[in-house]
Amino acid sequence: MSPLSSPHIGRDMVRALPFNALKEFAENVANAGTLIAAFEIGSTMADRNQLGTSPAPASSPFSATGPYLDAVVFSAAVGSLLVEYAIGKGFGVAAPTYHAVTPATVVPASTLTNISGLRVTARYVRVTFTNTSGAAADTELGVYIRST
Repeated sequence: MSPLSSPHIGRDMVRALPFNALKEFAENVANAGTLIAAFEIGSTMADRNQLGTSPAPASSPFSATGPYLDAVVFSAAVGSLLVEYAIGKGFGVAAPTYHAVTPATVVPASTLTNISGLRVTARYVRVTFTNTSGAAADTELGVYIRST
């Protein structure tokens, strides 16, 4: 008689693969100009029948798995960094609307500013840098969605 075997794979044989989606910019941003990175979380892993028929709030958000968000910005001038979430289903066929997670973070001139490990709790996330200095400025922005 053969020994009983389990239909399950042991935990020691399963490894989670880390995931990282990113959007990076290095641009001269005009006064009141913006840099925007938008992501759709989990759409590649979800049952499309559960996601609804509402259009995405951004024209073409990057697909990501999440759940952690990191953002870093360096600008030669003063600006603001805003993180917003949108729930997956809008009202009827309207696109979902973004809502600020917290008030915008002030980005001092020539100072590296970052947000690290913010947990994404909605289907869509958008990060916007706005130049508020009154003049154009060289700006670098990186936004990353990671699984670990």
